[in-house]
Amino acid sequence: MEASGTPVDYDRMSIISRASTAVSQLPKKDFQEMKSFANPPVAVIDVLSASMLLLGHKDSETNWKMIKSCLGKTGKESVQERVAALDVEKIPEKNLKKAKDILAKYDLNGIANVSQALKELYIWAGAVTDD
Repeated sequence: MEASGTPVDYDRMSIISRASTAVSQLPKKDFQEMKSFANPPVAVIDVLSASMLLLGHKDSETNWKMIKSCLGKTGKESVQERVAALDVEKIPEKNLKKAKDILAKYDLNGIANVSQALKELYIWAGAVTDD
């Protein structure tokens, strides 16, 4: 149990941990590929928007210009490092709900056809938003 008395779902945390590790180990070039889209597919924008919400960005910060800026960051500010370091218990409920609603429009097979990095982010975001 956590200090709050809420039981910890160790299976969920294990899934999130594995998904976070997969994202953190993606090559930077995979993120650069997504960043290079001048006019990305809607699925790219949506999955990245959901990911940004989970990383603590406001809804107004999930437009393509802001997402591209985040994809270009390196070190501790990179998407990979931020995913690896995220405390999922501190994600605001409204961000979780919005991200879950965005992700509900897609399935893994459709996302996997777009990009490996997008697939891993989709799996991670799905694990984080799973009840």
